[in-house]
Amino acid sequence: MVTSIEWVRVKDLIPHEDIIPFIVEQNIVNIKKRRKVIPIIVDDETNLILDGHHRYYAFLKLGINKIPVYYVKYKSNQIIVNSWYRLVCPSIHISFNTEGKFCVSYHDRKILCENSLYRLYWKQHFFEQQLTRLGFKIIKNENKGLYIPSLPKDYIISIATKGLRFPPKSTRHEYKFYIAKEEIGINEY
Repeated sequence: MVTSIEWVRVKDLIPHEDIIPFIVEQNIVNIKKRRKVIPIIVDDETNLILDGHHRYYAFLKLGINKIPVYYVKYKSNQIIVNSWYRLVCPSIHISFNTEGKFCVSYHDRKILCENSLYRLYWKQHFFEQQLTRLGFKIIKNENKGLYIPSLPKDYIISIATKGLRFPPKSTRHEYKFYIAKEEIGINEY
């Protein structure tokens, strides 16, 4: 499923998620110091970045023209898109708009709904930011807490090709095949 590493022009790639600035800065420090990076994972048909957004933005900020990429077939059933659950600590019992096609839920109780997955993800993101400012801790995990519906692959591609981005760490891609996580050297920096 995964071919060899290819060096691809950074500007040819399409991100689908926003980033957390301090993680980009950490990547920049690591790239400068170690001159190595784990290749990012990209759809071979659309050039959509599946995993590695923070490394991608680090390369952009550093002005490095090419980035190592593993190309995969995104539409394959060997790649699954899951969402992250959000555990709120301490727990909180609150509901907002509960009318809409797509909903964030907790034990089958609607918490926040929207008619667009894109808007739902951003509202959930802003809700999490407000809770964090109030002293709550949000722990993203694979199986407990607030559930937000996963994003269909075609929808992710559609949003990204319009130049829009989902909030940071919105998608959780799972691969039913092996992808090496070994760093490789970069020569441009």
